[in-house]
Amino acid sequence: MEAAAGAGAGAGAGAGSVRRAFRDAAVERLYQSHSVRGRRAGLRCFVAAAMLYDAFALAVAGDALLLALSGALLALNAALLAWCVAGPPRCAVWAAVPHLAWHLANSQLLAHLFLKQGEVTPRDALGWALLIDFLLFVTLPLRLRYCCMLSLGTCASYLIAVAGLGGADALLAYQVHAASSNSI
Repeated sequence: MEAAAGAGAGAGAGAGSVRRAFRDAAVERLYQSHSVRGRRAGLRCFVAAAMLYDAFALAVAGDALLLALSGALLALNAALLAWCVAGPPRCAVWAAVPHLAWHLANSQLLAHLFLKQGEVTPRDALGWALLIDFLLFVTLPLRLRYCCMLSLGTCASYLIAVAGLGGADALLAYQVHAASSNSI
């Protein structure tokens, strides 16, 4: 163990320091370019998952407005997927495509909640919200800080929508009191 630490220290790495980038700027740019290009296939998976959710929403839609909106979002996601597959590999638009895919997925989530017939419960579209949050980190070719910001946006919009649209729960105050008294 000490030999490995000594070898690492002799190689220029301090005992507690970890470099987050290559020393040579050209090598760093090459690595970043390769990393982003390699994760573009993940973007296709993200859009394909959104298309599957659209197909599910079309199958269970009871309202004509939700049916039309789900169809429009499916068409937009299909166009985005076609562009991802056939789009030019070196294009300035590639940087905005993951954000656009996220906006479409978040729109699907909120549309499902806002246009739902009946009372909104915390379970409504929870699976899709969790899947979006997971796929953000796994598939989108973005840096971690952007994934964290988009994840916060997804979770906040879901929680605000459910809290605002949900009916008053008669037992909620008792549940919050019980949870807070048990944690003390």
